[in-house]
Amino acid sequence: MDRWPACIGVPEQARPEAAIVFDKLLPRRATLRAASAWLSPCGRLHIIKHLNEAAAKIRRQEHRQRSAAGNPALTDTKFLWRQRRENLCQRAAAEFRSLLGEDLQTGTAWALKENFRRFWKYHSVAWALKFLWGWVETARATELTPLVNTAEMIDKHAAHGLPKSASFRNGALFFLGKLDLNPA
Repeated sequence: MDRWPACIGVPEQARPEAAIVFDKLLPRRATLRAASAWLSPCGRLHIIKHLNEAAAKIRRQEHRQRSAAGNPALTDTKFLWRQRRENLCQRAAAEFRSLLGEDLQTGTAWALKENFRRFWKYHSVAWALKFLWGWVETARATELTPLVNTAEMIDKHAAHGLPKSASFRNGALFFLGKLDLNPA
């Protein structure tokens, strides 16, 4: 598992375990940040880095395909896809809007990458899980390999970072309407 550089070399028992400490203090009001250890600042940056790399890889692949076919639509657009939409100047924003209007795989990857930002705003574990599961399924449905691989990595990290108790799992599934009330 990736570690924040400040934690490398620190004995296991000396590392902070916010989920455990928080759960002891407020067991019924566990928030997303306390419940999932992988949402530390380095975990967030790690995920954003992977999302950006996946979107960039998709853009490069699509640019190669379109250039070979004689369509220069993605030429000189590398930095448009990397910047936040609100930080673009008027000319760049108009160009970006026209690119989003085309049927581009790059546009799909960019939209999913930007949509994932909503995840960090959730305070409830259950709602965050609902968003995360929906986002991962949407990313898998795109069949864009770099994005699918990143979605699988995020899903795996989430599964390892959340509390392991059966009651937590059942409570989250019940809240989301996915608990099988008649198990075989």
